[in-house]
Amino acid sequence: MSFDPEYIFFGIFSLVAGYMLYQIATKGIKGAFFGGRIEKTYGEVDLEKQSIIRGKLKVHKVVSKDGTKVGIEVAHKSFLSYNMVPATLSKDETRKLIQLLSSAINET
Repeated sequence: MSFDPEYIFFGIFSLVAGYMLYQIATKGIKGAFFGGRIEKTYGEVDLEKQSIIRGKLKVHKVVSKDGTKVGIEVAHKSFLSYNMVPATLSKDETRKLIQLLSSAINET
């Protein structure tokens, strides 16, 4: 029996695929992106439409082994296209974001 380098590639690929499937099975697809399970969605805001692209911003409660955090999801959709960007914030980071948004609103 000879050593074939393809076995190493197949082994590493299998480990990565198995880990990804485990994350999706325990947290869901979006939860895997956020690094925890989405326990609750508080709401969503429709973003200003840009030509054919529509966007939504959603706020989630994300529970992970590190504790509870706030998840911000920005999703853009168009014909045959979908892009989702997740962000997870601690309580202090969320308070800072609220202050920045309040300042922006007051100056607008």
